Amino acid sequence: PAGVIIGFITFQRDIGDRIVFEEKIRTYNEELEATITARTKELQSKISELEDVSSATVNLLEDITKEKERALSALAKNEAIIASIGEGFIAVDERGIIVIVNNISAGMLGISREELIGRSIYEVFAVEDDNGNLIPPSERPISIALRGSTATATHYHMVKTGKKLPVMITATPVMLNGRTVGAIGIFRDITAEKQIEKDI
Repeated sequence: PAGVIIGFITFQRDIGDRIVFEEKIRTYNEELEATITARTKELQSKISELEDVSSATVNLLEDITKEKERALSALAKNEAIIASIGEGFIAVDERGIIVIVNNISAGMLGISREELIGRSIYEVFAVEDDNGNLIPPSERPISIALRGSTATATHYHMVKTGKKLPVMITATPVMLNGRTVGAIGIFRDITAEKQIEKDI
């Protein structure tokens, strides 16, 4: 008759494998979440470090820029002072290589400042005494100053391209931590004085 249960059918299935699989999935998801969390923390830490490095780099660049500006300003002042000296000025390193020269020296020698920088002072001009005797390089005032002696001032003739220019040379050693690292030479044209001596 209708509506009367006359029997039933049941299906049974072993879900042991499914339970094991679901457990593995759950464990894997937990491990994955733990890994993601750990990696996220590492990434945040690296980002923080990079931000610190970036900030430090910016600060360092600002400091370098300021220091460069100060150095350039000091250099400009020094060059202005040297340019204003009314006599020839040449600075050499410990080997006698010209590192600084003013326009007056360049004019005396008839060589541009750019051509003088980097050249040995010994090849730029020769030096004679009042009697026309050539002064050996080792006995020139600059050489004496490079040996650490006190300033020397003597009447000489700068000989360049066959012309002689009477000058008074004053050479002074440049000392750093007790060591001679260069020398400064001041050259004063004494042509007028020599002419007066002749006229007397």
